[in-house]
This record gives sequence, structure tokens and C-alpha cells, in this order.
Amino acid sequence: MRRVFFTALKACILIALIGALFYFHFIDLAMLGKILTRPEIFIFGAGAIFLSYMTGALRWWLILRCQKFGIAYLRAFQLYTASVFSLLFVPGGTASSDAVRIIMLMRLVPGNRGRAMLAVFGDRFIAVFMLSLLAAILTLSQWPFRSIAPDHPIFWLNVWAVLMPVLLLIAAGAGWLITRTPLFRRKRHVAERNRLVRMVSVLADFFELAFENPLNIILAVGASAITTGLLLGTIVMVSTIAAIPNLSAWDIARAAALSLFANGVPITPGGIGVGEAAFNQICIWIAHSNEHYPYATIFLAYRVISLVVACYGGIGFVNVRRLTTPEQPQADLLAEPEPRPHIRQEERLPGVQQGF
Repeated sequence: MRRVFFTALKACILIALIGALFYFHFIDLAMLGKILTRPEIFIFGAGAIFLSYMTGALRWWLILRCQKFGIAYLRAFQLYTASVFSLLFVPGGTASSDAVRIIMLMRLVPGNRGRAMLAVFGDRFIAVFMLSLLAAILTLSQWPFRSIAPDHPIFWLNVWAVLMPVLLLIAAGAGWLITRTPLFRRKRHVAERNRLVRMVSVLADFFELAFENPLNIILAVGASAITTGLLLGTIVMVSTIAAIPNLSAWDIARAAALSLFANGVPITPGGIGVGEAAFNQICIWIAHSNEHYPYATIFLAYRVISLVVACYGGIGFVNVRRLTTPEQPQADLLAEPEPRPHIRQEERLPGVQQGF
């Protein structure tokens, strides 16, 4: 009942956001039709988005290899596109897509659920970090901001865009330092561990395996940069048909990066309406103009093309049971898991669940 309630609530928010965008003329249907009926824009845009799915799946596959999961790239690509396709039906934005991917990967590697979950989280972290890093670079390219008053919203937007990748790096560093504290390292080898220690232990294993394969992490970051560049390039290409005034291609790319970041907020299904509203408002702030222009149409056109390409993932989504069937026992592990210390049955504490 609670799930139905939240689904209905998000659907109502979606309808309200889209309705508000049309009511305030932030979306122009004539311009949207003009963009989508240009075959070269649709073909090149769809091709760029499909390539971004391929490089996004490559990023995730490299992280899986770091974690000693012997999953073939083709299967990782099918799982990745199936999770993207799930955005059309599962409310909750990017979080729901990651949740679906976690569930599928856990079924594929039932003996290593903790690391499977962190592999998806790690993939999402690299994607968000690269998106924020490109937004920061595009923002710093216009330094110094002499023409922007400190009381203008775009000033604080620029500050936030620059600080985002720094804060993400601090969060990742803090997580790594927690796993390196002497207190935790002593508790980690205790046979009877509480749930929090077990969770941090899995996080420590994740970091250790990642640092053992730094080349794969570097390649994953590079693949993420290509993925983000393809998505931003698609939005900039779409904007050329709309002929947006008072904004350069760099401005459009910066607004697109920040809007894609906001689009991951799990308020509506797939962030629909959220990304358009964010893109429209950011473009207004950057343009420094009171002239009304339907900026949100650009992001909506990009989203329509993305949804069409995402239908490819429906092939894997329909065959999800076959995709999540392990080819070998314990799901294609490249390396055997470390043996756990032997504990006699009578030594186990009552009510304590073993393992993670």
C-alpha cells in the first residue's frame, strides 16, 4: 500500500511539473516537432545516446572486473540497458534504475551480494563525479565572474558547481579512511561481528580490490568522461536547431550538465519534468535576459530521443530471467572468495546472522 501511495504521489508530481511547464510556455510543441522531425538530428542524437549506453556499460563492466566478477561485457551491457529501460515503468528516477540493476546483479552473483551492491554504487559515483567535474570545468572556463553580483542566483550556482566534485572526493576519501582506522581493522578479524562492522568490511574489500586494479578504475573514469561528453554533445546539437539566443554552446553544455545532475533526483519517474525545469531555470540565469524563451523544449527533445533509444533495453528486460541465470555456480567469479574462519556451531551467538 505504501509503495502504491508513493508511486501515485510521484505520478501526480510528474503531471503537475509537466503541466506547469506547458502553462508557463517553457515548452513549445511547434519547436519540439521541428527538432524531432529533423532526421539528421534524430539519427545522430540516437546514435550518440546509444554509444553513451555502450561506454556506460563499459564503465560498469570495468568496475565489475575490479571486483573479480567474471561477467562478460555483452551481459553487462544487456543488464545495463535493461535497467535504463526500467526507468519507463519503475518510478523513482535514477535511483530506481540502480535498484533494478542491483537486484539483477545480486541474482547473478548470489554469493557476493555486498560487493555486487557496491559495484553498482561505485559505478553511479564515478558517473556523478564525472558529470560534476565537467560542470565545474565548464563553469571555471568563464572565470572570473566579474559581471555576476553575489546576490544573483547564478553566482551561487557557479560556486555549487565548482564545489560539487570536491565534496564528492571528500566523501569518497572519508569512506576509505573509515575502512583504514586501526579500531575497525582489529574488529574486522573478529569472528562474531555486528552488522555495521560487516558492512564496513565489505566496503573495505571493495576499496582493496579497486586499488589492486588501478588501471581498470582509470579506464572506467575515461569511459565515464566519454559517456558524459556524448550526452552533453547531444543536447548541444539539439540546441543548434532551436537557435537559443544569448547562450553559447559552452553555456548550453554547462546548463545541461547541471540539469542532468538534477535529473537524477528521484522525485518523478526518470526525473521527467525535473530536468526540464532545471534546464529552463539555469538557462534563464545564465542568459541574464528577461526575454522569454522555451528553453525546456531543448531538454525535452533530448529526453524523447533518449526514451526511444532506451526501448532497446526492453529486449533484455523481457529476458531478465535468462540474463540473471549464473553460467557457473556462484556466478562467474574470477577469484575464489577468501575462506572464513571456522566457527563451531555451539560457539555462535544466538540471534546473530553470519556473513553479509
